[in-house]
Amino acid sequence: MRATCVATLTILAVISSAGAGQAQDLSKMCETARNVQVGQWAEYQMTGSNEGESARMRIAIIGTKDIAGKKAYWIEIKMKADEGNVITQVLTGGYPFETAQIHEMIVKAGDQPAMKMPSQAVAMMRNRIAGTPSLGAADKCDQAKVVGFESVTVPAGTFRAVHLKPADVKADVWALAEIPFGLIKSKSPEGEVVLVKQGKGAKSSITEKPLSIPGMGGF
Repeated sequence: MRATCVATLTILAVISSAGAGQAQDLSKMCETARNVQVGQWAEYQMTGSNEGESARMRIAIIGTKDIAGKKAYWIEIKMKADEGNVITQVLTGGYPFETAQIHEMIVKAGDQPAMKMPSQAVAMMRNRIAGTPSLGAADKCDQAKVVGFESVTVPAGTFRAVHLKPADVKADVWALAEIPFGLIKSKSPEGEVVLVKQGKGAKSSITEKPLSIPGMGGF
């Protein structure tokens, strides 16, 4: 399921906000992905390639913070699976996910206290993500192949979406600009992802003040 989650985030980064009316200008479509709004959210059902493997993932833009005179966004990824629930919040330079610009990270696993990751751990995570080839696909968004427009039915409803084949990810993707983050459905060797619901007004799912991890340098 972890692999399915990585694949999902990759696909979100590649096709976010790919709109039907802009199918002849994929580069422009990809650029619109960076125009995120605080409060937008989307929830997905993920089914892995192994029998019985499933999880819910909710991704949301929950706030901003000024970093050296530039706006950075807090992106929250909330996972619900049989093995437990995990909330991860990352402060990044923008969206699609800019792995080289992860400034801060907060993690809350189950009922455990929320923990603010030390700078060393953030650096390790940044390097690890940056070293994953599939996550570099966002840089090649405009190389995705447009198959055409199709009617797609998912738990969130029926949509007329653009069918894409990302350049560096073996997957079929159905996207729509009007949906936060763009993704309606995706199918890949890792499994299937479908939109369950979406909306506005998202806030942080972590209500307590995060603790610093002791013995790792603090902040």
